[in-house]
Amino acid sequence: MLLFLAFALSAANAAGQKIEIFANQVNGLEKKLVINGTFGKSTNTSTIPVINRSQQTLRVFARPHVDDDALYFMDKDGKTSLDYSLELKPGMSGVLSVFGFLNKGQARSCSGYLALAVTALKKDGSKGETRTLKLPVNLNFKAPGSIIAQKPASRIENNRTNEGAGKPKEKMKSGKPQRYDVVMYQGLPMRRNLSELPLRIYSDDNNTGDTAAQYAAVVERVVAIWNKVGRESPLNLDFFKIVLKASQADIRLDWTGRHLLPGAQGTAYPSDGLVGMRPLARYQGLGRAGETLLQELCHMLGVAHSEVSDDIMFHRARAYTYSLDKLGVTVRDKQMLIWLYSQQKYVPIGQ
Repeated sequence: MLLFLAFALSAANAAGQKIEIFANQVNGLEKKLVINGTFGKSTNTSTIPVINRSQQTLRVFARPHVDDDALYFMDKDGKTSLDYSLELKPGMSGVLSVFGFLNKGQARSCSGYLALAVTALKKDGSKGETRTLKLPVNLNFKAPGSIIAQKPASRIENNRTNEGAGKPKEKMKSGKPQRYDVVMYQGLPMRRNLSELPLRIYSDDNNTGDTAAQYAAVVERVVAIWNKVGRESPLNLDFFKIVLKASQADIRLDWTGRHLLPGAQGTAYPSDGLVGMRPLARYQGLGRAGETLLQELCHMLGVAHSEVSDDIMFHRARAYTYSLDKLGVTVRDKQMLIWLYSQQKYVPIGQ
C-alpha cells in the first residue's frame, strides 16, 4: 500500500549523505539528516543512497518517526508515501527520496528518526535475521519571511498520568475532531472500502513462550472495542473478525518482535497485511499490549495520529493501562473513525 499525497517537488542531494550496509556493520547513521523548508510548503527532496555491501540480497523497509508525521517518501514516479521499501542484491544500491511538509500548527522544528528494518533474503526464498536501524532526522520549518520557530515546550513532554483529571465527560460530536491527522490524496481522505470489512485477523503467537489463552484475551478485547465503536455508530458494522487460519486472514499479527521498527511497541504494515508486536512477556501487563494493538489496528484502517495525549492514537506511548478490563478509547477516537468511514468521497487504501 502506498499512501499518496499530491506535492510538486524538486530533488536535492542530502549533502553527500549515504547509508552503507555491511555484513557486520552499517555506516552513515551517525550523521543527522537535516531538511529546511517553509511552513505550508513542501521542502526540496533529499536523496539518500542505500548501498548493499554484504553478500546477501537485502530487503530494506523504511518508515519515518518524526513529530507531526512531517516526513514523507517519494518514489521514482513522483508518488509519495508514509513508508517505502527497497530490495537490493549484493553490491547494488538504491535511493530513499524524502521531503518534509507541515501545514498545521505553526512554523517550528520537528525531530525524530528514519527507521530502517533490514532483512536478509536467503537463496531458498526464506527470510533471515532482521536488523533495525535509526537515522536521526530534524526538519526545520520557517514562517514565510521569518526565522525558524522552536517547538513549544508544552509539546515536548506531558504528564499523561494526571492529564484530564476532573474534566467533564465529553459528548460525541459530529465531524472530524481537531488535532487529529488523516492522510489525504487530492483533497480526499484515504480509508478501506466498506465492502472489505470486517478485516479478518489471524493472531500468530507461535514460538513466543507464552500461553495462547493470554494472546487470545488481548486480541479478543481489542477487536471487541473497535467493533463496539462500529456497531454503536450509524455505520452499524464490525471493523474486524478473528479467524483461526492464516490462509483466511487479511491481517496477520506477529508476536515475535521480529517486525518491529526501532523503539516501537508495535508496527503496522498496511501494504503487507501485517502488524508486528512484541511477545507478551515484554509488555508491562496485558493492558499495555492491548493499548498498543488498539493503535496498530486503527492504523490498518487508515487513521493517522492524534496530537492529544488522552487519545489512543496519540503519537507517543500513553500512560500504561495494566488491566484489559480498563482498556478503552476516547470519544475523540470514536469520532475520528466514524467520521473517516462516513465519508462518501474517499481514496481506497491500496488502490
